[in-house]
Amino acid sequence: MAKTAAQITDEEMVVYRTTSQRREEQERQEEIQRKQRALSLAEQAAKILRMDFQARQVILFGSLARGEFFHRRSDIDLVVAGVKSQDFWRAWGTLDKLGGEFEIDLVDIETASPALRLILEQEGVEL
Repeated sequence: MAKTAAQITDEEMVVYRTTSQRREEQERQEEIQRKQRALSLAEQAAKILRMDFQARQVILFGSLARGEFFHRRSDIDLVVAGVKSQDFWRAWGTLDKLGGEFEIDLVDIETASPALRLILEQEGVEL
């Protein structure tokens, strides 16, 4: 039978708090590891874009680039320059197959809005 907060003993509260703290720490560690996997995948994607699609520049932006607000549903946002328009969708498809646990969004710098270009200047990370 469930207890109300008033019915929980001091010992039970200690166990509850300890368990809660362990769970929070485990979630933090999982989040750090997920972010590291995402950064590694972004770097791998940049190499593929350069080697297979002659990209001149690959820029990471969004929550992964900022390093804050990256969470379990975050994706990998990349802007690319130099990929021929006829190869763009094939490049995106190649990256999509890489993604696994992460969705990879790819934007051609030529089609980037002024607002996105401003974001790239402020927080973009060249890979």
